[in-house]
Amino acid sequence: MKQALLAVSFGTSVPRARQDIEAVERVLAAEAPERAFCRAYTSPTIRRILAERGEPVSGLPERWRRLRPRG
Repeated sequence: MKQALLAVSFGTSVPRARQDIEAVERVLAAEAPERAFCRAYTSPTIRRILAERGEPVSGLPERWRRLRPRG
């Protein structure tokens, strides 16, 4: 069974704030190196802004569907 660490946050479109979120995510990922690391942002507005910038981030339902085993 595939195991993952899913970091979920509201998200932000502010570059400096994104660096802070990513710093926390790096620490989390380092604590569970055997798991695939994934992120999801819950804010549709933030995801839209980032997608327009060419930096797509998944929402929670989308990311969850990609992680769930099929069968």
